[in-house]
Formats: sequence, structure tokens, C-alpha cells
Amino acid sequence: MFKTLIRGACLSAALAAGALGLTTAPAAANDISFGITIGDGHGYRGGGPRYDDRGPSRHRGDFCSPRRALREAGRLGVRRPYVARETRRAITIVSARNGAEVRFAQRRDCPVISYRR
Repeated sequence: MFKTLIRGACLSAALAAGALGLTTAPAAANDISFGITIGDGHGYRGGGPRYDDRGPSRHRGDFCSPRRALREAGRLGVRRPYVARETRRAITIVSARNGAEVRFAQRRDCPVISYRR
């Protein structure tokens, strides 16, 4: 019985010492300052990004244009390419010589959807 009592006391002392080490001291403030802030300092419309910071857009040249799709088709080996069809999702480039057809998605970096020789 005495052994159990000492074991419990040691365990509670160890827990108390561990809990004492985990507490943080309050931060000491060296000075006090006052100021006026209009808005929350994050920009347009309550913290959201501005229109210029929203990522790639069609006007900044990141998306696939017909001119860029023609250039990419030429790099793939399509001879005398021309734009056969353009939708909001894809641009179709066809060869004037052998009828090869390449479809590009209107996404960033003009990914190839299909390629037919």
C-alpha cells in the first residue's frame, strides 16, 4: 500500500513538472502604439485578390490562341497548317498538304487533344 502511494505521488509530480514546462510566459510589450487602419490591408473587396492577381487570363497571353496553335502544329510536323475550326474549348488545325489534323485545348500551354495523320 505504501508502495502504491509513493508511485502515485511520483507520477503526479512528474505530470505537474511536465505541465509546468509546457506553459508559456506572457509576451512582454516594450511599447504601446496606436494607429488607424482603413480596410484590412489585403486589397480589393475585403481581402480577396485584385483582378490582376487572379492567375492566367486570356488577355495576358497564357491561354492557347489560334496563332500559338499554328506554331505548335508546325513544331509537331504539320505542313502548311491552317485553322479549320475554333470553339471555346478547342482549336482544330489541319494540314493543307496531307490532311493531318491536330486539336488543341484552349487551356494554358495549348495541350494536344488529338493528332491524326
